[in-house]
Amino acid sequence: MDKKSFLLATVVFAIVTGLIAGALWWFAPQIEHRANTVFNPTQGMGADGSAVVGFPLVVAGVDGSGNVQYVLVGTDGALSIVVSDILTGVVDIGKITDVVEVDATGQGDVPVASDAHGDFLVDANTQQGDADVDSGNPLYVTITTPIEVIQSDADLLDVDANIQQGDADVGIGNPLYVTPTQDLSTQALGYNDSAWNPARQDKATEASIGIVYAHHQLHAGNAYDVHALSLDWDKGDDLNICFSTPDSATWLHLLPLIEATTATTFTLREGITANPNSGASYLARNRNRNAVGTLTSTVVSLAGVPGYVTVGATITTTGFAVHMEILGEGKKGGMSGGARDESEYVLAADTLYCFTLASSQVADNGLANIELTWYEHESRTASW
Repeated sequence: MDKKSFLLATVVFAIVTGLIAGALWWFAPQIEHRANTVFNPTQGMGADGSAVVGFPLVVAGVDGSGNVQYVLVGTDGALSIVVSDILTGVVDIGKITDVVEVDATGQGDVPVASDAHGDFLVDANTQQGDADVDSGNPLYVTITTPIEVIQSDADLLDVDANIQQGDADVGIGNPLYVTPTQDLSTQALGYNDSAWNPARQDKATEASIGIVYAHHQLHAGNAYDVHALSLDWDKGDDLNICFSTPDSATWLHLLPLIEATTATTFTLREGITANPNSGASYLARNRNRNAVGTLTSTVVSLAGVPGYVTVGATITTTGFAVHMEILGEGKKGGMSGGARDESEYVLAADTLYCFTLASSQVADNGLANIELTWYEHESRTASW
């Protein structure tokens, strides 16, 4: 090629190259614009909410009102969030349909939705170990502060709990085993209303040392005593002690002790009537003098004075003679000094009693005495 032909070819190449560069410069923005508004067919249908295959990407589209919207599409093709809302500072929580990582709770990935107020609703179950907490896998907690149970009479706390030994409830087939703190093989125990203690024993014979129940009631301050006497017991004289028993389950276990030096008849009368203004009131004295001022008898005098009896009452109807006997002329009555098991009476509740002595018509200048001793005990039997 000669020099002239070479120069001509160079000029043509430069012109063609410039034309191509100018064309590219002119059409490049249009291509870029189309790349932002037209979806790659390999990515799916696009921003109308239909499925998009592949990795999450930002795409653009036009909504029903003709407005351009930039959206984020998840890997499953579902609409995730409107990017244009974020650009304008407004986030529509209701459009979030992806998953939220909550590994801090040990739950893994859980679906997230929102309610009408835009609040997140996380559907997650609490787990203990590798299983959900439920009736078969109850949640164990440690209480570090004592729990105070507050209840009223109208809202009682009902606790249905059985003592267990091993893996079974304590019962006839599974008795509770205990370990004694002292040798009980040859030791008797006594209960003092608060604890069991070794019973007292005679050192020589190891026999238990105890007292009869009536003596115990004396120590407990529940034993009482009244008496009436005559130092000039003449023919035709009479002497009596009357009182009413309480209308309650407190019963009187009474022992009458009678003496007379001349022929005399003793009678225990039940259900009498008497002049309430007759006789004199005497205090039933507590036989445990340490209990004076603390415990008083439940008897009531004819005048209605609690803790008192009436001596020398005027009897209007004699009632029923529960017991009668004759004594005197140096003899003691069978009830005088008799054993409590043989001579004690348990008096009826809410009843008027009178214990009377009546002298015979054969001698004067004698002596006579009525002593009533009893203890009071609340019956374990409601009725007969």
